[in-house]
Amino acid sequence: MNKQQRIADNNQIRTKVAKNKNTSPSTLEILATDECWAVRRAVAGNRYTSVTALEILATDECCHVREALADNVDTPTSILDMLATFSK
Repeated sequence: MNKQQRIADNNQIRTKVAKNKNTSPSTLEILATDECWAVRRAVAGNRYTSVTALEILATDECCHVREALADNVDTPTSILDMLATFSK
């Protein structure tokens, strides 16, 4: 297995962890700053992500992450307001 394949596999594992409803809020906060946008998108879409992590994700450079955050029914109104005024 080459290096690129190992990185891709690790990204997929972290993405699955980020999607899991049993993942602890502290782990989701760590994953909210992951280098892989797909992992951050999964954190943004997880109903159990803490407000602290959601705030971090509200200013993410990747539009897919912010879109997942907007689709998360548990995203507080204050963060949705941040998303509505986001420009980068």
